[in-house]
Amino acid sequence: MRIIAFTVLLVLFLQSCSEEQGCNTEDFTNIQWVQQVESSLPSGQEQFIVDDGQKFEPSRFRQIFFFRSDHSCSYKVLAPNDAHYEAAGTWSYETTSQELTIFDDAHLPLFRYQLLECSESRLKFLRLTP
Repeated sequence: MRIIAFTVLLVLFLQSCSEEQGCNTEDFTNIQWVQQVESSLPSGQEQFIVDDGQKFEPSRFRQIFFFRSDHSCSYKVLAPNDAHYEAAGTWSYETTSQELTIFDDAHLPLFRYQLLECSESRLKFLRLTP
């Protein structure tokens, strides 16, 4: 009887360990995310943190995303003259592959990321080709 109980517990434990803890869209919507360029990450990775008004070191450009629950979003654009402006678009998130795609107003893909880490204060992405 002990062997059966132990086997059942072991199977349940292994099953829970093997399931990936994905990110639900509720985890990152209706929050303004700012790119943290100061962190040293492997090539192709980007990290965003909750914009809580903190001061950052000067940088040429720092991306900001705001994902709304209706799948609209806003993002920053760096113009050729170094001017920053906000643009509107839409976004989609595939929970199985954990891919986030951001589209411009003509529904052309601008950014495509694979979500590597998701918490209430930080998003870490691997940048993919749009």
